[in-house]
Amino acid sequence: MPIYKITGEKKDGYQKYRVVVNYTDPSGKKKTAERKVYGKSAAEQAEEDLRKKVKSGATADDLKQKPMTVLDLWNRYEEEKKTELRSTTLAKKKSVLTTHVIPTLGKTQLRTLSKEDILTWRNTMAKKELRVTTKNNAFRELRALLNYAVDRGLLRDTPMKRVPTFRDPYQESAAAKLRYYTKDQYGKYIAEAEKEAADKNDLRAWGILVFFEIAYLTGMRKGEINALRWTDIEDGDYIWVRRSVTQKLKGQKWVETPPKTASSVRRLQLPKTLRETLDQHKARQKSIKGWKESFFIVGGPEPIPDTSIENANARFAKAAGLPHITIHEFRHSHASLLCNAGINIKEIARRLGHADVEMTLRTYSHLYPKEEERAVSVLDNL
Repeated sequence: MPIYKITGEKKDGYQKYRVVVNYTDPSGKKKTAERKVYGKSAAEQAEEDLRKKVKSGATADDLKQKPMTVLDLWNRYEEEKKTELRSTTLAKKKSVLTTHVIPTLGKTQLRTLSKEDILTWRNTMAKKELRVTTKNNAFRELRALLNYAVDRGLLRDTPMKRVPTFRDPYQESAAAKLRYYTKDQYGKYIAEAEKEAADKNDLRAWGILVFFEIAYLTGMRKGEINALRWTDIEDGDYIWVRRSVTQKLKGQKWVETPPKTASSVRRLQLPKTLRETLDQHKARQKSIKGWKESFFIVGGPEPIPDTSIENANARFAKAAGLPHITIHEFRHSHASLLCNAGINIKEIARRLGHADVEMTLRTYSHLYPKEEERAVSVLDNL
């Protein structure tokens, strides 16, 4: 194996290695390409990179060791993580980094990347008219990328230490930021959805109605609802969340993916009204030629396009005279309904598929009704 340990040379605990690949150039001359890197995994990756370049017919100049840039680092990270991350997760990382980081830092060499470079990038981002959450998403992805470089021995240390995240000087409280529909508002909203479905009387319109009933009454994510099949219903009383559907991958209409986290796989008991809705919708779908139990609950042979769902959401809200909320905020609506009924926060976290109850508490704890008064009442009765 052409990887040699350079005795006595280490950096930040990483052993230095010399990577050598012998090859024959187009003229028939035998030549050698080499790299010197820190860390065994970095050496193995360097060997693989060299072999790929040799196989593709790279010239001697192409094989010379060139300083790695931030863009080179991202390309290497993307290639390595293709087999480790969900395609949607990797696509999201790519979108964030190529939009907000690479244009500014992409050509910067890793060996010269400094805290000053990071602060300059941060100042550029701070001036953009973007949401603070968008800016902090970019901050976190850049930090993760540079931490990867440290893990692989490509950087001695991350220049992002003690660089602050972005803050909103007019930051709203959790209660002010959280938008959702109350039970009464949902009643008005779903009445408009039912009216449109009855008027159009086609499977797509009925499917959209079913989508929003599932969203409000289960708190599932959009992709989870789109991925539901009739085979996911158990004994007519329970429904399994086992997968997700994304429509955001370039060049692909839709793709099934694993659920967001391990805790996203869950079994939910169906309320009576939703069981009745699903029974009626299944009877409608069976009119499709070639219908199978493996059909999508909402869409049939394939999921309904996200744009159709989004446009319908805006129509129903307007027709009902309600403020427009996003599809994701139907999850908030479901959680708020349960919180106001005093349901245990652990059960709400389970229903939402949250990996961490703390996340559920941070988001929804303020919705619990009159907890302070209840606490004082208990103390008064001692």
